[in-house]
Order: sequence, then C-alpha cells, then structure tokens
Amino acid sequence: MQFHIISFLFRFVIHCLHVRHTRLLCTIVLFISFIFCIWLFITLCLQEDYQIFHFPPNLDLYKIHEKEKLKVNPSAPPLWRIIFPLSSNYKDMCFSRNRECNRNNHNSSFHQSPCQTADLFLIIRSHVSHFNQRDAIRQTWGNQQCYENFGAYVRILFILGRENDYGNNDPVENIINDKYYENDQSNSVLSKLYYEHSTHHDIIQFDFFDDCSNLQNKWIGSMDFLAKYCSANSKSFVILLDEDYFLHPVNLINLLHRVTPSQYRIYASGDLRRVSYPVRVPFLPGYISLSDYPFNIYPPYLFGGTIILSMPVVQLLRTGFLYVKSIPYDDIMLGIILLKFGVGPVHNKQIYSHYPPDMHILKKLQFITVHGFNKPSLLHSLWSTLNMDHICKIKMRE
Repeated sequence: MQFHIISFLFRFVIHCLHVRHTRLLCTIVLFISFIFCIWLFITLCLQEDYQIFHFPPNLDLYKIHEKEKLKVNPSAPPLWRIIFPLSSNYKDMCFSRNRECNRNNHNSSFHQSPCQTADLFLIIRSHVSHFNQRDAIRQTWGNQQCYENFGAYVRILFILGRENDYGNNDPVENIINDKYYENDQSNSVLSKLYYEHSTHHDIIQFDFFDDCSNLQNKWIGSMDFLAKYCSANSKSFVILLDEDYFLHPVNLINLLHRVTPSQYRIYASGDLRRVSYPVRVPFLPGYISLSDYPFNIYPPYLFGGTIILSMPVVQLLRTGFLYVKSIPYDDIMLGIILLKFGVGPVHNKQIYSHYPPDMHILKKLQFITVHGFNKPSLLHSLWSTLNMDHICKIKMRE
C-alpha cells in the first residue's frame, strides 16, 4: 500500500510538470512528496526483522500463568489490570438453561445443577442499541434448542458496553438497577435494555462506552469473566463472534467433535492471516506506529469476526492481556499473545470473513460462519433458506 501511494504521487507530479500554469503547485506537491517519501523510507528501514520477534515484555508467561492459577502473586506486576466492573448479574451466566435439567432439579439453583454447566460458550460482541439484531440471533443461530438437540449444552452471551451519551446522568449500574428501571415506562435504551436482560438473562454489560475504540476491551473483559467464573468445565469451547455473522450450529458442533484431546489443550482456529504487513502511512486505515509495533510483519493471527478457542487457551489469553504490551487491533493483539505462549492458530476454511457468497452457493457449502449479516432480515432469510428450523425439529422427534 505504501509503495502504491509513492507511485501515484510520482505520476501526478510528472503530469503537472507538463502544464505551465500549475508549476508552482507542482513544486509544492513535489517538495511535500519528497519529504513524505524520505520519512516513509526511513520508517520502513527502521522496522525490526520479524525473525527476531521479541515483543515486550520479556517474561515467562507460562510461569506467570501457573502462579496465577495457584493464586500466587507473580514476581513481575502486570502492565495493567482489568478494571471494567461487570454491570449485570453474572451468577448464573456460566450455566446452560437446559429444559431436562430444569425438570429434574425443580428446587435447585443453576449452581447446584452440574448437568447445566455449559460446554459451549457463544460470546457475541453487540452494540448496546442493537435490540433487533440480538432478537434475530436468538431466533435463528442463537436458538439454544438447536444445539441441545445435537448434544451440546450452550450458553449464549451478548457483550455490551454502556450507552455513549455524555449528557446522561443515569446510574452506572444500568441493567441491574431494578428499582430505577422496573417501573420505567419510557422508551429509552436503558429501560429497553433492562427489559431485554430480565427476559433473556444473556447480557453482560461492561462499564465503558460502546464504541469501536472499545471492541478490544470487550474481548479482554469477556476472557477475564470466562477464566474467572466459567472454567469449571475442563472440556468447554469458547466462540468469539461479532453480531454481523451467521453461524451454522450443526457444522460448528461437527467441527468441535473432531477436536482431539491433544489438540484441545492448545486449540485456536478461525480465518488465519498467515502473512500481513503493518501500515505505516498515518492517514490510511490500519495505521500503526513503530513505537506500538516495530516489526515488519505481523505474527499469524485469526481474523476477529469468528475465533474458536478451547477454555485452556482462553485462560492463557486472559493472562497475556494482563502482561503483554497492548496494541489497538484486537485480533493482531490476540495473535501476538498466542505466539508468546507458543500456540499456533489453525486456519479453518469453513469460516468466511469477507464477502458473503451467494445464498444459493451457501446452501452447498459446509460453512461454519459467514460475514455480512448485519440486518435481522438477512439472518432470517438465510436461516429459512437453509431450512434450519426443519433440521432442528427432525432431531427433536428422533
């Protein structure tokens, strides 16, 4: 990308020099281009070779992780601590709401019903105001019965921030402030969110603004939550998803059944970017400075829309986010942490992260997730096209 810009500037200057009345403008553009090219050349030359990758800090993360598991304070303090307070009730968030378990344990809480411990967590980044999209997910690929009919106890959690309204003096507690919201008849985002949470009990809300700058914080907060409260099941999987993806429940379950015990210990899969390069031009998307990332190549990383992890890897990532220097791109940051732990992410060709194939092509593909479904109507349309309701009902009658 950087070299395309230089080539364009060069051709532009040559063209201008042939037009007499624009020579002054050309001189200015030529001077600026010359300075820019020198700066870019120096920047590219100052990049460090990826072969000597030594992203800070230079610590034994495995040793730190083992000490944290034993509740022993590591010798090195973390670079920062996760300080996002949960603003929703999380006591039963790690347990699948299974109907059979409910029948067998009428007087038991979720914590007293081991059969309800989820073995599959769908962690979905959603915007606080996207009520219709969350409802469409619950009615389609987030329908818990579709997983249970194929033998998977699933817990679906939507990860939200709080409304980005600087003029709002509402309490920070948001959706758990029952006294404030239970009698609120307004149509505000917070009152609707309280009703949604009290109905579905599938929302975890963190105390930071819900905008693009906090997408990484949603992953960090989610992994901290899962590692602390949901890691009792030693065989569970975690799927990190964005809300504009469509997921095929049956194909996902089939994939997870094929994961061997030896693979499970360090399992991380998705749309793998094996080789990608940092953007060094400040006004281009994806720019990152040398001070944030000094190397000429990014480590292999999983594109952030769909990431499939075993619970042991989630626990490693939680430690890594505490001790590894942060960069502004969540999926690349995750790739750096996996590299420092020696975990090699696996490419999954069943995940389509970019342009969604045609609906009729999707019917023939054994896809797990596909990107581009940012409207409820699109989710319902593909769900109907794939006849997923019928698949679930057939399994229920067997």
